Amino acid sequence: MFYPLIITYTSDEYYEVNIPDFKLELGAYGETEEEAIEMAKSVIVSELELLEKEGKKYPKSSNIKDLTQNIKENQYIVRLDFNLEYEKSLIKQVFKSRTVTLPTWLDMLAKNKNLNFSQILQKALKKELNIK
Repeated sequence: MFYPLIITYTSDEYYEVNIPDFKLELGAYGETEEEAIEMAKSVIVSELELLEKEGKKYPKSSNIKDLTQNIKENQYIVRLDFNLEYEKSLIKQVFKSRTVTLPTWLDMLAKNKNLNFSQILQKALKKELNIK
């Protein structure tokens, strides 16, 4: 999916993001462009989830060329591309069951220590993927 964002660099040295395809009282903002865009993505994903729950259609993306006609000097347009299902999975913690193969001796030692395999595997995967 994609939606255009209108980014405004303010005199207060932060970025405001207007999301023209959604009728929102608040858009998004941030001290950096990346922070503002990430917040806008979260807002959009939340709005799309709400529309989905209400059985309503998603808004159609505006034509960037049409939006460009009304852009001010301190504004520019960014096309925000994202995978909705992936973004929703980041918001909702959905757990996936996996089968893990271990040597019998290691399994026995871990069980004797009452270790939680799921927690250990999650920690190890996060470390390997550099996720904090």
